[in-house]
Amino acid sequence: SGMKLSIDSTMTRDKNKPSLLHVLDFRGNHMGDEGARALVKAILPVALASGKTTKPTNDSWSLPHLRHLILSWNDLTDDGVATLLPLLTKNKSGSGLKCLDLSCNPDLTNVSLNQHFVRALSAKKQSSLSSLEQLVLFSCRQINYLSPELVQTVCHDNFSLQQLNLQGTGCNLFSNDWEQMQFALQLNAAGRQVVLGKDRLQEAKCDDRKT
Repeated sequence: SGMKLSIDSTMTRDKNKPSLLHVLDFRGNHMGDEGARALVKAILPVALASGKTTKPTNDSWSLPHLRHLILSWNDLTDDGVATLLPLLTKNKSGSGLKCLDLSCNPDLTNVSLNQHFVRALSAKKQSSLSSLEQLVLFSCRQINYLSPELVQTVCHDNFSLQQLNLQGTGCNLFSNDWEQMQFALQLNAAGRQVVLGKDRLQEAKCDDRKT
């Protein structure tokens, strides 16, 4: 708490010298939702970051080559994830995030997966505005359900997501929940890889980071 995220976007806004940074790794920083908001404002044009528009503007991202954003172990909640959703929109050059890693944020719930992401991505599926290929929710244990809306959205032909990593979450195909098994198989049949199962060693590492 009290952390101030400092990313001077003015240093990268020179159109003649765009930033070549393609990976931002903030794992273990415990930035919280406030830090997530500061991060989005630093990366995106003002109008897009404020939520006034969901379309790329004439202004470029401060980090136009950003492809991987790692926010594991950052004490994010569902509200923080909602703040990050504008990052799923492609920038002016037609590029955007390919991997969003939200592993080991134990306060994330089904709201993030089945409501926030569905709302953001379903609005974009017709024009394929999202470039996200991998969504990692490893060891977010309160996530335990794949909704029909999520499956329908991700299975859309124009959807870019290739892998949904739910390893170490509450989603478990061996709980005799045949509907969930059917949904997972449906996603795989559409060419979307769903990673499920338990990894006790990695979960222990997530627990260690919280202490």
